[in-house]
Amino acid sequence: MPTADWIRDLYAYNAWATGRLLAAASELSDAELRTERPGVESIAETLRHIARAEYGWWCLWTGTDPVRLPEVPTEGVIEALSGWFLRSHEELRTFVESLDESSLERDYQDTDEEGRPATFRGRPVMFRLWEMMVHVVNHGTQHRSEVAAVLTTLGRSPGDLDFIDFVFASTRGEPSERAW
Repeated sequence: MPTADWIRDLYAYNAWATGRLLAAASELSDAELRTERPGVESIAETLRHIARAEYGWWCLWTGTDPVRLPEVPTEGVIEALSGWFLRSHEELRTFVESLDESSLERDYQDTDEEGRPATFRGRPVMFRLWEMMVHVVNHGTQHRSEVAAVLTTLGRSPGDLDFIDFVFASTRGEPSERAW
């Protein structure tokens, strides 16, 4: 079982990697961010999907009414995305800081029928908190890599987003979320 410190590092990495992606994406125009591309609906919609997933899981874990993100705006896209992630990462940081090892073993029942794969519809699914938390970061990693590939083809690579690069950056004193 992961420790609370390990989860904190994982979520600090999540914020760091997303920050690098947003920095690279900020070099694009609103229209470029909203353009559908092979492999992703659009950079903006894929990033919105990550933020929406983070919010949704946080709401489940904290018993908060679901937060509905607005649609991607026509103008000010990167500002909207950055704001959504800032809020999400602040909420997640507060939540992650409150955890201890016993809380990571807490069971949660997933009742989201709409977003659930057909295999699970119609029956409750139980997950331990740490399993869901790892899933959220892994989900973000998948979609960040899709966006990173598109950004790279546009000449705007975010650079390396691996966890080990986060560790190296934080040991070199580079700005990171390692302080969680």
